[in-house]
Amino acid sequence: MRNLFMLLVVVSVTLLAACHPVSAEQATTDFCTDLQAFKDSVDSLGTLSPDSTIEEGEAAMKEVNEARSDLNDSASILADVKVDAIDEAYDSMDEALRDINSSDTISDAVTIVQEQVTNVNAAYDDLYATNCQ
Repeated sequence: MRNLFMLLVVVSVTLLAACHPVSAEQATTDFCTDLQAFKDSVDSLGTLSPDSTIEEGEAAMKEVNEARSDLNDSASILADVKVDAIDEAYDSMDEALRDINSSDTISDAVTIVQEQVTNVNAAYDDLYATNCQ
């Protein structure tokens, strides 16, 4: 019964959202806002230092994941926006971070994070210049 109720809520919200289409201008504004939020979250990840805790690193990566999800949602509304470079840089960063193991020093891990942040930011710069200026 609870699942049925949740399904009805989701369908209702979806139908309501479909009744209020977003203008191209608003969709672009939303995309650029989400793109900036994504960059900010990646930059926050890049500020981790050897003094940072694992919990701080996990929290920073969670923010990046949430911002990426929002970015992909807003990009899906715009037909001409391609976030492939961001996705590739993100996936590469995610893989590199997952490859950090307990035998790596904290300094090594921070270096890996900072290198990946630089790569993601380069993809951001290209996407921002193309779509938000």
